[in-house]
Amino acid sequence: MGGQRKRKAYQQKAWDSSRTEVTPTSGSGLSPSEIAAMSLEDPYRADLAQLGVQYRQRGAELQAWIADPTSPGCNVELKIQSWETLLGDDIRRWDRNTTLTTNLELIDGQMPIQRGWVSPPLEVGNVHKIGLSHNNVYRQILWQPMGTGPHGVQVMNIWRQDTGLGAIFARDILRQHGAHWGEVCQAQYTIDNPIETLKYVFVINCVNDQTWPYVMDLYYRKKLSYDDPLLPAVIWQWDSPEYQEILGTTIGRGVARLVLGSFPRGTRRIDRIQTWVHNGQLQLRFDIVEVNPTGEAV
Repeated sequence: MGGQRKRKAYQQKAWDSSRTEVTPTSGSGLSPSEIAAMSLEDPYRADLAQLGVQYRQRGAELQAWIADPTSPGCNVELKIQSWETLLGDDIRRWDRNTTLTTNLELIDGQMPIQRGWVSPPLEVGNVHKIGLSHNNVYRQILWQPMGTGPHGVQVMNIWRQDTGLGAIFARDILRQHGAHWGEVCQAQYTIDNPIETLKYVFVINCVNDQTWPYVMDLYYRKKLSYDDPLLPAVIWQWDSPEYQEILGTTIGRGVARLVLGSFPRGTRRIDRIQTWVHNGQLQLRFDIVEVNPTGEAV
């Protein structure tokens, strides 16, 4: 999920979803002249702003693909993956009802590891208020398949997420070959629930080297204190420049691919993206809503 960086040594209570949420004023996109002026004062932030132009273009394209089945260029196929299709012949070696935590003879990295039933991560706070269970009803699976990367080098993917009715909690995302993260999430989620019931995707302790620094730069531009342990969740609304920019980063693109691969285009949208900080680390929530033929949330 990208490199780590030193964090401030304060302890923060679990994010409380009952706090007032901040909806920043739209229009954070910088003009080319503003970026050029910034490059003289702060080259690092100027580079981020330039990347923001690319992220916004990519995010706007993904937003259009999700919203409009006639929008051209979509390269994501509507297809619900399963463990059978992802594992092929190896499916015979995997029992979804067996919890493997210590039997190293059965854990060779190529097989998904069922790690048990867990409650929502502490970082997400009170999920009961958004209709999710706070009990141990989420299936946690770790999968670390090896494969061949560029130049014939052996590389490893790392996927660890918890899935249960209405939600996916992504804990570790590192893809270097093979299936996309969204396909793995589909396969795991649909073990227990129809994909039509998915409403929320959480990304826990995000350190992705695109998404994390870019969201932090948005905080800076909006004069929001990243270091404030009491800062409520920030909402980035659908169709705003900030929303499109986050959607265009690595993590946003992964969630967009998950939506495109799971639902017919024009029937769902990522209605808003929420971000907050817990113990110095970035958390994200993507809200998926059903829309009617006119594009309004239902």
